[in-house]
Amino acid sequence: MNSFKDNKGRSWSCRIDYAALRRVRDSLGVNLADTAVNEKGENIILMRIATDPVLLVDVLYLVCCAASNVTAEDFAEAIVGDVIDEASLALLTGIAEFFPTSRRLPMLKAVEMTRAAMKEYRESMTATLTGESSE
Repeated sequence: MNSFKDNKGRSWSCRIDYAALRRVRDSLGVNLADTAVNEKGENIILMRIATDPVLLVDVLYLVCCAASNVTAEDFAEAIVGDVIDEASLALLTGIAEFFPTSRRLPMLKAVEMTRAAMKEYRESMTATLTGESSE
């Protein structure tokens, strides 16, 4: 699903269109339509968004709030805790669903790879912090 609720109870849609792509590119220098991958086959842009909460919130604001009266500051204050994961998934899925079918399926796979990489990272960090071995 391409929507999420922030911590103030507001619902937001992460529908990506050309106008949203342009706003993000012009404001942040990030091309959401870039399909380049790293050596692990992970989409570079999706991984960057998933691992940088400041970039995530900035992109979300530009995608979700174009037609609202909500300020960037007000929006950012409501993206905390579990909402970060929900919003991230909505945005990444929205990016993938922007593409035509021929490119959408590989992008949806890239979203799944990004989610798996982030889960692996969280599990590794938890094991390290709790002193548990992952072997």
